Amino acid sequence: MRNQVKYSGAGAILVIILFSFGLYATDAKNPLDRFSKEQKEKLLKGEAIYEYVLEEDGDKGTKAHGRAIVLVNAPAEEGYKIFCDFEKEYLYFPRMTVSKVLETNGNVSRVYKELDFGIATLRYTHFMTRNDKELRVNFEKDPDGVNDFKESAGYFQFVKIDDKRCLFIYGLTKGEIGVPVPEFIKKYTTSKDLPNIVLSVKKRVESGGTWQKDD
Repeated sequence: MRNQVKYSGAGAILVIILFSFGLYATDAKNPLDRFSKEQKEKLLKGEAIYEYVLEEDGDKGTKAHGRAIVLVNAPAEEGYKIFCDFEKEYLYFPRMTVSKVLETNGNVSRVYKELDFGIATLRYTHFMTRNDKELRVNFEKDPDGVNDFKESAGYFQFVKIDDKRCLFIYGLTKGEIGVPVPEFIKKYTTSKDLPNIVLSVKKRVESGGTWQKDD
């Protein structure tokens, strides 16, 4: 599979690169090397960047998903440990008001969550699968749980830069609520929501797991 990544922001460019684990090639000496000068500058300033990824999937055509990335000033392993406390997501995830672990079997947790959008509350249940070796969490809809989402899937991953810094990546590969939504609206929404989420995770991790959003 080959991915095309469209970077957002001024001077947007389209590049084609090979990915590992759905993210990017990991054979580079420094994960920051794969970014453009503009994107790297934003990351080093503590800003989040957004990428719109186009995946060529053989006869199935082209799929697209959004991905947000931020640089975190903490060891990757520490960030992953803090993030995997799924019961506390509601304390720092934007819009989230409930995050309850219903059960855990091995490396898979079944988690019920609620998002408050003011005029409506979205309720959903995810399977959160931890990959401790890759410091990655994949999530997908629990078909037997409470779900306002027709489709929901994606991943979170911490990627080591050095002993004191890492990248945090959030990719949303599926996100449908059952009502037809034009692609440009979905793209706009994810370009706003995903960066806000990774910035919140950054604050949480850099505080050692104590930072909480304002009520």
